[in-house]
Amino acid sequence: MRNPAKHLGLAGAAIVFAVASLGAQAKGAPGKSAQGAKCMMPDTTMDWFKSQREWLDDSKHAWTNDTLRVKVMTAAGLDPSKAVAVQYGWTTLELPARDSASAALLRPMMGRAAPFPTRGVAGAGGAHATFLLILRDSTLENAAMHKFMEAGLGEGFETETAMLEDRTRIRAGRGQIYGTVLHAGADGKLVPMRMEDSAHVDLRRESAWLPPLKQSVCAASAGKSAM
Repeated sequence: MRNPAKHLGLAGAAIVFAVASLGAQAKGAPGKSAQGAKCMMPDTTMDWFKSQREWLDDSKHAWTNDTLRVKVMTAAGLDPSKAVAVQYGWTTLELPARDSASAALLRPMMGRAAPFPTRGVAGAGGAHATFLLILRDSTLENAAMHKFMEAGLGEGFETETAMLEDRTRIRAGRGQIYGTVLHAGADGKLVPMRMEDSAHVDLRRESAWLPPLKQSVCAASAGKSAM
């Protein structure tokens, strides 16, 4: 897991964040936003994409709790037998009402004694499914972020931990540091919500295996959240 001292912080297809498996995009392929303007889609030949693919690879079946893995993936609507999609790295806060079923499933896992679906426990698929369930109840975001961060190196998905951090910072009235939380601007286009040190945002995004901010916003405007 990231070292907070090393990185600049502690750590959604429609406006409602949802992960969909889409075809691979060509390198630097231009996309069109909802308003029709061309923009640059995320470049999948770059290191951010390779790092995500490597972390999300469950082909070695190197997790310890298959029951928990299947439980959280099923609850999130994912097929445990399929690979997890790479994230373009954006969400919005316009999510459905709190899902009591997701909360009931995850809340007991926030304690010290219960196993938490990190990569080593429930595989990359289980960890990703947990992230999706967390998005259904904002009261879980902060605790879950810290659980992933405290689990140890490689146990949490860098990209999604960064996304959780941005969400918790925005909810606390602070500026986000990765620019992953978007909203509709005055002209209706998707733009990042308040950020801190925006001049260096792409350096922080690189450390969290995220494409450059402009490319991520392009993907969001085209309705693409994952591939």
